[in-house]
Amino acid sequence: MNSKNIRLVALLAVCFFYNFLFAANETIRKFEKSIFIENDDSTAIFAVVEKMPQFPGGEEEMILFFDQNILKPDIVKDGTLEGSVYLSIVIDRHGKVQNPKIMKGICRACDDEVLRVVNLMPDWIPGEQKGENVNVQIVIPIRFSKDSREIQLYKLGVKSFENGDFKMADSLYTRVIRINPQNNNAYYNRAVTRFSLGNEFGFCKDMYHASKLEDKEAIAKYEEHCIKHDSLVKIVYKKEQQAKELFTLVETMPEFPGGQENMFRFIGQNIKYPIKAKDYGVTGIVYVTFIIDSDGKVFGAKILRGISPECDAEALRVINMMPDWKPGTQKGKNVNVQCNLPIKFSLINNR
Repeated sequence: MNSKNIRLVALLAVCFFYNFLFAANETIRKFEKSIFIENDDSTAIFAVVEKMPQFPGGEEEMILFFDQNILKPDIVKDGTLEGSVYLSIVIDRHGKVQNPKIMKGICRACDDEVLRVVNLMPDWIPGEQKGENVNVQIVIPIRFSKDSREIQLYKLGVKSFENGDFKMADSLYTRVIRINPQNNNAYYNRAVTRFSLGNEFGFCKDMYHASKLEDKEAIAKYEEHCIKHDSLVKIVYKKEQQAKELFTLVETMPEFPGGQENMFRFIGQNIKYPIKAKDYGVTGIVYVTFIIDSDGKVFGAKILRGISPECDAEALRVINMMPDWKPGTQKGKNVNVQCNLPIKFSLINNR
């Protein structure tokens, strides 16, 4: 090869090398743009970090937060519309929720409701990058459906199981059972989930529960797989049923954190007068009954006497978002106690 050809090859090699560097730099720049949403001298907003922000209690608690606080517009309640609103928020380095925006909406009423509820969010555990707290943008889908909370959680459990997230599925089915202890399908599906998690006794215990609710398939599965655990399962089942014994009056009644005054303050701060009820001048007292279990959890809220579908639903929403109580006790043991509470809806005449 003569010197002219050598110089040409060298020049081509240099050009190729610089083209390669340029392409690599472009790739890096594109990657950086996918990581940094905003980047100036004072702040940086990330889309992906080593440790993503976390809602207090995890994803399941976030789902529950929206479920307890979202007020479904009439167009959703009657089944005319359903879908997901995609919400963008920034969790700053202090865990505060910032810059809420609707990325994709389904209707003005739904979008506005999501923006209202996001302002009620507690602080998050902030994201981290290289050991330091940073600002992170995340997108959250919020589902609007006419389905009840029980059905929505059940469907999420099925989806989590299908996606291989067995721990999440187990937790969601547990929520369903807590809402409705007579849901045999939730017991059956949780049994299958626990089998997938390697929990054979949990599988048998839930199959037994489902069989007691007259699930024929569960009866067959239990007889096929659980005879060796039969004695222990029945002992545990009997103890659980005894633990579910419900009291209306005990030696020490359950107490809201901080006492009755704090409870009324909590209700006053969280009650939202339904627009339809306000427009029609609906007033009165909604009587709600609910159970404070032996762990202080609130569940089983129902309307004893209502005044309108909208006010009744709002009263239940606020009861269901209550924090844990100090449980009631009987003979030195925590027990389940049924409580009744009146919630007053009144319109103040400003004339």
